[in-house]
Amino acid sequence: MFVLPSVLEGFGIVVVEAYACGLPVVVVKSKWNASIELIDVGKTGFIAENDEKDLAQKIKTILDNPDLLEKMSQNSLQKAQQFDWDNLVSDLEKYYLGIIKK
Repeated sequence: MFVLPSVLEGFGIVVVEAYACGLPVVVVKSKWNASIELIDVGKTGFIAENDEKDLAQKIKTILDNPDLLEKMSQNSLQKAQQFDWDNLVSDLEKYYLGIIKK
């Protein structure tokens, strides 16, 4: 599991890197934390309130449930594929070609 307790994050590349390692991720909810947009709650990790008790509970939920941990790990690896350079380049190329055709 990867825990990012920061309340101020840009894109959150570390979340994508954690996914690529097959790790579920727990982040903290904050309007300045863009990494919350990367979390599929209950599938790839959790978003905790900006409170140490809720953060601890989210961590404990994953640690206490080996089946959940395994499923989240599999989902995280799949989610990381969305950010693979080959996929991103292909999507970007399609986007630009669509603009050119217009």
